[in-house]
This record gives sequence, structure tokens and C-alpha cells, in this order.
Amino acid sequence: IIKRVPREAFTPMPNVDSAVVKIDITKTNNISQKSFRALVRTAFSSRRKTLANNLINGYKINRSLAEEILNKSGISLEARGETLSAENYITLLNNLDEALCKKQ
Repeated sequence: IIKRVPREAFTPMPNVDSAVVKIDITKTNNISQKSFRALVRTAFSSRRKTLANNLINGYKINRSLAEEILNKSGISLEARGETLSAENYITLLNNLDEALCKKQ
């Protein structure tokens, strides 16, 4: 967090304070940033839906494949995008890419 922003700084005033955050991205894995970004967007595409449902809709795969990928990644079938860590996303992306390559 670089700076806290009080709720009074906004119009209309929200019920919460805000913050400015700085995110430093270091490349530590051999993953495609484009693919990683697409996966994160898919995971957050419908925030009230489970990650499995977002994968099904975003990648046009069936439920059994989505569940297989999540299980292999060690992610709960009830997980939502906001509950995953960056490492979870990397593992999920690797398993998703592998499954999609096999599918073709």
C-alpha cells in the first residue's frame, strides 16, 4: 500500500476507505503473460459464479474437464477467482494448457 485514500475524497462518498497499491511483477515462471491474463479475466468474469463455471464458459469446456483440471491443480470445486493465490493461478494455467492441448 502506497497511500491510504479517505472515503471523503470521493463523490458520492462510499462506505469504505480506499488505498493506492503498487504491484511489482517479476517474471519467475515460463508462462505466457497473455494466457495468464486471460485466465484471471475468465476467473473474475462472473464473480458470483464458481471458478469451475467460469472455466466452462470462458474456455468452452465441459464440466467434467473443468473439475478434472481443478482437482489436478489442488483447487476446491467450490472456489471462486478471488480465493486463489498467484501460485494457484500458475498451477491452474499449466494444467489448463495441458488439458486443452490433449483435447485438440
